[in-house]
Amino acid sequence: MLDASALVAFFQAHPKMLDLLDDAECGRLGLIVPVAALSAAQAEIDHTVDEWTALLLCPGVDTAEMGQQCAMDVGTWPGDLSTRHTVYEAHTLNAVIVTRDPGLYKGYEVRLLVF
Repeated sequence: MLDASALVAFFQAHPKMLDLLDDAECGRLGLIVPVAALSAAQAEIDHTVDEWTALLLCPGVDTAEMGQQCAMDVGTWPGDLSTRHTVYEAHTLNAVIVTRDPGLYKGYEVRLLVF
């Protein structure tokens, strides 16, 4: 599960992110991008759709839409919408959250991969 900070790190060519993407392309793991995290990352880096394609159309990378149930469930949780959606999807999929900002998840019971 990639949060907004991990997505920004991908576009900064962070070696850990590039390794994870390579693992996803080879089928060794799956990466999920919550759409709220994608939106938060886009607000920071302002890339074109074509630039996002390298990540979002990669085999092994999927997006997680925010459905009605998710929106209702996370509405009163602490933190920004991107963090809340990422936590929701991590719980739903029993996934590890990849982040560069572990402080966002203080108070949440989630597993983190921090780099």
